[in-house]
Order: sequence, then C-alpha cells, then structure tokens
Amino acid sequence: MADNKRLDGDRRSGGRHEERTVGKSSSYAKANDDLVETVVLYKKEVERQQNRRKGKDWVSQMSTIMTIVAWVIMLAVWVVIEAASPEVEWAFLSGFGRVHFGMEPVLRQRWDRALVYIAYVLLISSIGMSAIALVFNLMRKRRKSDKIKKSVLFTGGLTVILLVIFLMNFWNVLF
Repeated sequence: MADNKRLDGDRRSGGRHEERTVGKSSSYAKANDDLVETVVLYKKEVERQQNRRKGKDWVSQMSTIMTIVAWVIMLAVWVVIEAASPEVEWAFLSGFGRVHFGMEPVLRQRWDRALVYIAYVLLISSIGMSAIALVFNLMRKRRKSDKIKKSVLFTGGLTVILLVIFLMNFWNVLF
C-alpha cells in the first residue's frame, strides 16, 4: 500500500496534506480528494461556529459600563450622605478655651432632608443600573460556557444591602 500512495508535505501543498495515488484509477483519487476537502471544510465550519466571537460585543460592553456607572453612583451616594450629615464643630483650642476668630459658628444639628432624599434617589438609580447590567449579561448568556459576571451580581447585591441599611437609618428623615 505504501507503494501506491505518496504523502506530500507542508512545503509543496502550502500547509495542506493531500494524498495522491499512483497506479490507481483517477475516479478513486478524485473521490478521495473530494472527501478530504469535505472533511477540511467541515472542520473549518465547526471551528468558525465555535469561535464566532472575536472579543467583547456591545452587549458585554454595555454590561460592563452599567456596572461601572452603578459603582460611580454608589460613590456619589456616599458623598451626598457625608454632605447631608449634621455638622460637627471644629474649633481651635487654646489655653483660654475655644477660639472662633470673632464669631460663633452656626451648625446644622439635623440631617439635611433634601440631600438625604437625593441619596435615596441615587441608590434607587444604582439598583436600576445593576439590574440593567444583569439583563445585558443574561442577554449575552447563550452558550453553556457563558457565565454571569460576578461583578454584576456583587454590585447588585451590595446596592440592595446598602438600600436596606439606608432605609433602616433614614426612614424617619425621608418619610
């Protein structure tokens, strides 16, 4: 059998192995070439279907962007809560008592309702962004190998926990 067949290497065929028959009918050689070509085309098609994704698509990018926006909103909530808190008196101490440079400070002793309400709205919008990111992530999950991003779940869970803590502490201020 080795007498009748010769295997051409990579150099002559441009990277493709092909078998040529010597001493057999040309219809057999043509059928064999057609079979090899069909197998090669089938393998290429299977590989193309498995690896159609060439990086991040717009759905995955939107999920990432929404998660980042949710984190930025949570940072804004922290800043607004800090601004809404009652003011603390800071004065320079001297040997004779407090020094206020000629005037007594006017301090807010209650939470600023408007800023607390803004923080509440920001927390709700952060939960909305996390939910949208989760929806985009679920739209992307079509294959068995696709998974839900942990950052989306973590951000959503953290925002819900923060909202519960926020409502426990500021229910009387808000309503």
